[in-house]
Amino acid sequence: MTKDWTIDTCIFYEIEKANLEAIGFLCGVVSRKEKVALDHEGRISSEYRHCLSKARNDITKKLLVEMTAKSVVLLSGRLSNDHRKALAFLGFHDDDWPFVGVCSRTSSKDLVTHDSDYTDEVRKYLLAQMQIRVCGVHDARQPAP
Repeated sequence: MTKDWTIDTCIFYEIEKANLEAIGFLCGVVSRKEKVALDHEGRISSEYRHCLSKARNDITKKLLVEMTAKSVVLLSGRLSNDHRKALAFLGFHDDDWPFVGVCSRTSSKDLVTHDSDYTDEVRKYLLAQMQIRVCGVHDARQPAP
């Protein structure tokens, strides 16, 4: 079975900062032909396109185009009212909700991000209530506990 990932846009911005771990992670996803989960509502794609329009680094552009052209799985990014209320209470920004909604529907339930909105409390909630493992690029290739 092909691995699927939910990848926050901030990971692509890490490439712009020459983060070698981010580059290695994303190159690995592409070379192994793993899937990237996007929402069929289009919010994540919109963020990716915005990142692409701002990208100065050719590696960022190439990876974004390659990943979104060939290796995409489309899922709903919607969250239940209960999850939205709980995440809002925890101070989690609604612009990150589509990533969580999509990730909750993937087979891997791995969400890769460096976003500071994913506080310890948010991470604990996502793991306990939605079985979502939030990790950075360094930990992304490690098996889930």
